[in-house]
Amino acid sequence: MVSIYIAEDNPILLQGLERALTANGYAVSTAEDGEAILNLLRESPPPDFLLLDVMMPRVTGIEVLDAVRSDPRTAHVPVMLITAAAEEVVPTHILDAHDVEILTKPFQLKELLAKIQMHVGGTDQGASPP
Repeated sequence: MVSIYIAEDNPILLQGLERALTANGYAVSTAEDGEAILNLLRESPPPDFLLLDVMMPRVTGIEVLDAVRSDPRTAHVPVMLITAAAEEVVPTHILDAHDVEILTKPFQLKELLAKIQMHVGGTDQGASPP
């Protein structure tokens, strides 16, 4: 089963994402901020896909992305950043340097699912990224 880790500080959005992705056949683990997702990444096997809110307390999504890309265990994991203010918060050079996509809030679940499937395939495939 494809595993997805989500870091989002808005509890309503986090719960909605968890429910929607679980209902679509993904194994989902969540964290309410950047520090918690870094702990999860240290303590658990790397996910197949990582969804990060950009603006979170304590540790931002960009800081998590830097840590993920610098760790050989997680450097290969596809990452998508979600934010309400893409251009103001995430400079283009960050996106290019870290091979990451951005999804601007509000977004449609259909759009998110399509982007996840583009990176890791459908839920009926194995847990290994392409």
